[in-house]
Amino acid sequence: MKNYYNIDFKTKKQEVLSCEAYKPLIDQIVTRADKALETQYNIDKISKYMEYYTSGHRRDEEYFDRRNNAMALAIAYYLYEDERYLNELIDVIHIICNEFTWVIPAHNHFEENPTMDFMIHRIDLFQAETARALTEIAVLLHDKLPYYIVERIEYELRRIFTAYKTYPYFHAAEDQLNNWSAVCMGGSAAALLHFGTQEEIDEILPRLIKGLDRYLQGLPTDGCCQEGVAYWNFGFGSYSYFANILYNYSNGKINYVHNDKVDKLALFPQKVKLNKDMTVSFADAGANFIFSPGFACYLKRTYDGVLLPELDHGTAFFNSVTSIPAFFWLDKEYKADADMIGTTYLDDAQWYVNRKEKFSFASKGGHNYEPHNHNDLGNFLIVVGTDMPLCDLGAPEYVKYKHYDDRMVNLNFSSKGHSVPIINGQYQCLGKEYKSEVITANDTTFSLNLEGAYENGIINKINRTYTINEDGVLLKDIFEYCEKTETVTERFVTRTEPKVSEGAIDLGTATLLYDKDLYDVNISEDSYTSHRNMAGSPYTKVMVYLIDFTAKKQKQTEFNFEIKINA
Repeated sequence: MKNYYNIDFKTKKQEVLSCEAYKPLIDQIVTRADKALETQYNIDKISKYMEYYTSGHRRDEEYFDRRNNAMALAIAYYLYEDERYLNELIDVIHIICNEFTWVIPAHNHFEENPTMDFMIHRIDLFQAETARALTEIAVLLHDKLPYYIVERIEYELRRIFTAYKTYPYFHAAEDQLNNWSAVCMGGSAAALLHFGTQEEIDEILPRLIKGLDRYLQGLPTDGCCQEGVAYWNFGFGSYSYFANILYNYSNGKINYVHNDKVDKLALFPQKVKLNKDMTVSFADAGANFIFSPGFACYLKRTYDGVLLPELDHGTAFFNSVTSIPAFFWLDKEYKADADMIGTTYLDDAQWYVNRKEKFSFASKGGHNYEPHNHNDLGNFLIVVGTDMPLCDLGAPEYVKYKHYDDRMVNLNFSSKGHSVPIINGQYQCLGKEYKSEVITANDTTFSLNLEGAYENGIINKINRTYTINEDGVLLKDIFEYCEKTETVTERFVTRTEPKVSEGAIDLGTATLLYDKDLYDVNISEDSYTSHRNMAGSPYTKVMVYLIDFTAKKQKQTEFNFEIKINA
């Protein structure tokens, strides 16, 4: 069978089993495979599928469990040749192949009254990931699986080939300047290059390659992923799998592995990693740093300057559906590098990170229509150890909105849930035209103008300056009022219950200091439901505290605060 992963699976087994670095990953795989042996799957019901359109909630856990269970069973069987794993794998593959569509409900847009044919063949993120996963299993175990299972996989992958031959254009898959282009095209390409006929490859592959161009086109020149680290894993991971098999398929003639933007993008996670455990959580990213050790090793071998993280937070289950090649890319002599320290500034995206001995600080500018956008210009976060006393909330549970822009009413997406000023009771506006202007970004100072984030004409000027020292951060906001300016409120956001005293608010690992003679303080509570990928606590209610300062003196033009680190 074709194998464009450049991995000799027949000779790899003993290296994997004898490698110390592989042990924690193998433990994860076997634990999941053993659990999969006991799993009872529900019968697919169309009423269950349609629940998203009545409840608005995305509850796709079993969908992803089936796929990740299959990946775990495939690797576990490859390593140990336990027939229980193979028998269960055959059944799980059969169940996946029997799903009437691999497109999740949230992506099938029933409000558009799609035909049954389009529901089956629409190319979304997870139709493509399913195709990639089944292809990887078939390549790994093609000589171990019953012929009828390999043939069933090949038959069901016609969903992908038929889709591209039938529909000349998929808006979300082909027109998005974000992870959609990379994930949809990458998963489709894995199936196409391994199972497609030469005629189909010649017809469809150029269309898929355009997806790589679109993905890169949507990224800043500085190699920042404005969707955050979690979506870098998803998007750049898929881009890299596609680029790798495309390079191997073409014998190096088609090279999307290297260009200036890609070489920078490979370094993104280490630039926004705040310490061993935490990372910047702007946009819809989470704050916990997790990674695929195998994928990290691939990047280390491929790109100059890549740093390998400590293995503690490495996972075999990478992204929504894990990758078999990524598992096998791990270097047997894995050696972690020291984390980056000091200051990183990504000038195109306007992301600023400053890592001190006691704490880490991050803030951002940009504009308010970025991929997985939050209205968050000027927002900041503080990390002390594994605590985030002043936080960026990251993504909440994804629910159904009539239009994408409607999600701006949500606490996490709106500037309501970010540590930025509120003008005349109004939050920042949505749109690419609402943007910031960075003035200074150096080892001690990050300063930017924020008036462009608000409704035009309600304030003349907002200059925000962060001064970062070894013990904390000084925040100074200077406002220039206009006739329409009525009120200014300074908001700080935390998940830690504040303890208020004279001129100080204790947030555990940090204290927010202010002049009690200048400001009135109000603390209110809000909450959100956590994202499905929240480590350890998906779909739980998370309490948020909103700390608001208003000036006792009318139209005070300068506001000063100090965040002192208690560590």
